Amino acid sequence: MITIIIFSLIGIAIGIYKASKDSYPIHSDYIVYTLFWLLIGWCFGLLVSIVIPHGIKTTYETSYIETLNDNSSTGGVLFLGSGHIDGSMKYTFYCKVEDGFKMKQIDYDRAKIVYSNDLPRVDKVIEESDNLFSIHIYKSRYIIYVPKGTIQQNYNLDAK
Repeated sequence: MITIIIFSLIGIAIGIYKASKDSYPIHSDYIVYTLFWLLIGWCFGLLVSIVIPHGIKTTYETSYIETLNDNSSTGGVLFLGSGHIDGSMKYTFYCKVEDGFKMKQIDYDRAKIVYSNDLPRVDKVIEESDNLFSIHIYKSRYIIYVPKGTIQQNYNLDAK
């Protein structure tokens, strides 16, 4: 990203220089030259930032899930609830914060559920580029760790 800004500034400087070298420069010449060289600098900076290799830095943010008693559930105790909110499927859970609990929601297509013997938790995995001169890449996904048996298997064939 910084590369694009640097090359854009160089393009502006070239545009101003070219306009001042004209025999009778007028204000519109400065604008046209500057915009043209700004565009050239931006394109060149974009190409350079794509070519520059970048590494991926991965960080984890962990939230511990607390149990939730949901009156609409048949079991009465849930570690992880799923529902339909605003036309998209979401996982909804309460996590522990310093002085209480906070409800969070995750899109179902950005999460993976894994059985674990540890405490139930949600890990947010953040992947971003570690090079300031390349195009900045930012992706996040979630891994939800739950005890074995949390996911209930119900098979119901009704051949009426």
